[in-house]
Amino acid sequence: MMKSLIMILIITLSLSACMPKQDLDHPITADTTLSSSNSASQTPTSTTQHNADNRSNSDSASCQGDLAWLGSSSTLPTSVAEGNNCSFQQFAWQAFSYLLQTDNTTKQPRFLSWMPTYDIFVDEGDSPRKWEATTPTEDNTCQKVRKDNPERLYLSQTVLENVTIEQAGSNFPLIDQAGNFVYYDILVNEISYDFITQCDLYQSNCAAKVYEQYPSNGSGENNYANLRFPASSFVLKTAWMLNPKNEEDYFVIPGIISKNCQKVDLALVGMHVVGTTEVHKEFIWATFDHNKNAPDCELVESGNVPNDPQKPWNFYNPECKDCPRNTFQAGKPTQVCRIHPYGESTVAEQAPDNTPNMKQINQSMSDNITSSNGTPNYWANYELTGNVWSKNGNLPATTNFQRGSLASANVSMETYVQDGVATINPAFNCMSCHNVATGTQGTGRYAIATQQSNAAVSHLFKQVQPNTGGCTTGALPAACTAKYVK
Repeated sequence: MMKSLIMILIITLSLSACMPKQDLDHPITADTTLSSSNSASQTPTSTTQHNADNRSNSDSASCQGDLAWLGSSSTLPTSVAEGNNCSFQQFAWQAFSYLLQTDNTTKQPRFLSWMPTYDIFVDEGDSPRKWEATTPTEDNTCQKVRKDNPERLYLSQTVLENVTIEQAGSNFPLIDQAGNFVYYDILVNEISYDFITQCDLYQSNCAAKVYEQYPSNGSGENNYANLRFPASSFVLKTAWMLNPKNEEDYFVIPGIISKNCQKVDLALVGMHVVGTTEVHKEFIWATFDHNKNAPDCELVESGNVPNDPQKPWNFYNPECKDCPRNTFQAGKPTQVCRIHPYGESTVAEQAPDNTPNMKQINQSMSDNITSSNGTPNYWANYELTGNVWSKNGNLPATTNFQRGSLASANVSMETYVQDGVATINPAFNCMSCHNVATGTQGTGRYAIATQQSNAAVSHLFKQVQPNTGGCTTGALPAACTAKYVK
């Protein structure tokens, strides 16, 4: 009898240790889960057993992923548990896991079936490519090469050149150890695509109004300042290295670079996965790095950088002791190290369980990938290295409202601004740039900021082609007003 009581006590204590701990500053309240009538292959479904929103909210001792996220029936997450750090990390990994699954039609990872922005922000007189169209928008650049090589991913420079190569911070390119530029691409899901096209935001006159801070009185032109990306909008930015030495360690796809129509092999080295929920309209800003991009600066300083000549670093040379770190030098490989691994910051709002949670779920999903029958093992080499959001979805997301990795930076995309810039103090992350304040109540770093449009937070509309017109009357299209003005 005594042994039975002891056993019951042990089981009870074990179960209580796995229960979520409520953040006293941020009570746990779940987002409203959404349903969707769109195609399951492109948009989230309502709820599933394995959605991040429906998982038990683990505390920092056990932030785990789910093997089912890697299945063909996986879905994008639709909500998170407010105040529970692990839930946001699960949101990020579930989204990434969904994106890397094979699309039944294209036979490529799902994220490559999303719409590239160069097919949305088109020249004057042209219309964005239809979502269901399989043929990309034509342009004169590399037209024959693209036609002869339809299987190749095309990275276009027709929108803005700095979208393609100068995205590593401060408008500088990142140069890998082979001396090649890293290239970039931006894609959106169907929900984001519908918002942009139905509101005519691919036209210059319309897009410009998103960033103009009209009073939000809900009438006339002011409606542009009230536009909202709907819940379950996702935007991706991908970073690509040319012709990798160890192809088996990367997701690699044949590609074409528009600058000289060069045919190359493109290896994925980084991805921003940015998405909204019903509550978190500020976007949840998650980012993934390949684990061979760069070592931690702390290891560099201590002389303990792992050096495997068979698996070299993409952006670091252990033999170059005097190379300036995280500094652009024209024509030379960039010597990169991670200043803030996992985005740790010293500000008071930095949660102590953020990094442990990220490390734990990275290991959990790495194990899941290597044990999965249908997911290639190279996906285990990608890890979540940053994730930031705001308390209760507050916008503008000033420092006192920010949560997650408060110094988040992807070394393949924010190489030169990992430690911030002179005008932003004390923290630097995605929300430092993707943030447009409309006013505050109070003063100092604890001022309460007034709300703003989440459309203004996005930089997508800075890719619009000039002189493409639209919105001459100042009125939004009726379909846009009905769906997206909140």
